[in-house]
Amino acid sequence: MICYTLNGANPPTTNFQSSGNTFCSETGVCVDFTDHSAGSPTSWQWTFTGATPDSSTQQNPTSICYNNPGTYTVTLISTNANGSDTLTISPMITLEQPPVPPTVTVSGGDTLHSSHALYYQWYFNGFPVFGAMDSFYVALSAGTYSVQVTDSLGCSAISGGLIILGISPLSFEEELGVRPNPARDEFTVYGLPANISGEATLEIFNVFGERVYWRLIEAGSNKPEIINCKSFPTGVYFVVIKDEQSRLVKKVMVE
Repeated sequence: MICYTLNGANPPTTNFQSSGNTFCSETGVCVDFTDHSAGSPTSWQWTFTGATPDSSTQQNPTSICYNNPGTYTVTLISTNANGSDTLTISPMITLEQPPVPPTVTVSGGDTLHSSHALYYQWYFNGFPVFGAMDSFYVALSAGTYSVQVTDSLGCSAISGGLIILGISPLSFEEELGVRPNPARDEFTVYGLPANISGEATLEIFNVFGERVYWRLIEAGSNKPEIINCKSFPTGVYFVVIKDEQSRLVKKVMVE
């Protein structure tokens, strides 16, 4: 017995895609849809919940606009001479407003702090600082700083620029030094101030503004500080001594 399969004897299998799924916009967005149904459908019935227009009978409808933040369902019924098939994707479209632009505050004259967000990227003079993706950043030179924040959907907003005019010299009399420089396994910070009032901090930052070492320096303590740098990746680091009014920076190379 010979069996034959009749071409087109089954209803279609519905499938479709959109020109995008997640959008960040305050004014709304318009989306295009493309039919990818198998089985040679001859008619289409689209339903776009929450959109304008909210339905279409075109095979590939365009300019379906979503004007309010939210998540939206899309349904397509494709039909041929042998029947229909329905596909509903929920949610299909997500429209999210961008986050509120962050605010930046300054502490200690050089440490910039962003308001809370999920992800951060700091900028210096309009250019992203590679690796500077924490909620704070230590300004190492004069210029304009800003931060871009991003939420869980990838929507971003950037702060206004904050101008750092300069770094004041530290109000300590002793000369801060680092040796050996370049360093390999450890280096010594010497010339720590003995005449400070209150407390100062000794901090070490990499070129990305990330703090890799921190300790308090108490009044009257001028002992050399030995820094174990075996775990530091090769590169340039900045040793920073700060009091309440100003700071002093020394550069050290770790090999």
